[in-house]
Amino acid sequence: MKICLILFFVQSVIFGQEQTADIIIIAPAFTMNDDQPWADAVVIKGDKIIFVGDEQDAVLYQTSATQVLDMPHGMVLPGFIDSHVH
Repeated sequence: MKICLILFFVQSVIFGQEQTADIIIIAPAFTMNDDQPWADAVVIKGDKIIFVGDEQDAVLYQTSATQVLDMPHGMVLPGFIDSHVH
């Protein structure tokens, strides 16, 4: 855990800002990105997705206030909005 905190600090200094997560969802995530069709985790801050990728990188955004949803049998899919009504 100390290594993760140190890496988080280094990442924060390099990028000039400290980003923390409100929610981390650890589950297979379909991204619809041809270069990275699947990810292990999704990181959310407020109403924005701030990271999609490996679980090891996602935990760098975690604080004691972060809600972590570990859902190995779940799946994250893009939102589908359909106003098609019959």
